[in-house]
Amino acid sequence: MEKNEEFQKRIGYRFRNRHLLTQALTHSSYANEKHMSRFANNERLEFLGDAVLEAYTRQAGLTARYSVSGLNTAAGSFAFSGLSQGALG
Repeated sequence: MEKNEEFQKRIGYRFRNRHLLTQALTHSSYANEKHMSRFANNERLEFLGDAVLEAYTRQAGLTARYSVSGLNTAAGSFAFSGLSQGALG
C-alpha cells in the first residue's frame, strides 16, 4: 500500500488532491536531496497556512473586541465564514 494511502486510511480522511497531500508532507530538505522541483515541498503551503491563521486570529480578536451584546459584527462573521466550511478539503 502506498504511504499516502496508508496515511489517509489511518486518519480516516481521503484527500481529493493527492498531489497537495504529497506536497504538504514533503520537507524542503528532502525535496532538495532528491533534486525535486523547488515547488514540490511544503514551504509555500506552510506560509499560506501561517497567513490564514494570522488573519483568522486577528479577525477573531477584533470580533471579540468589537462585539455588541454578544453578537458578532457583520465583518467578523462574514470575512472568514468560508474557513470553517471546508475551504481546505
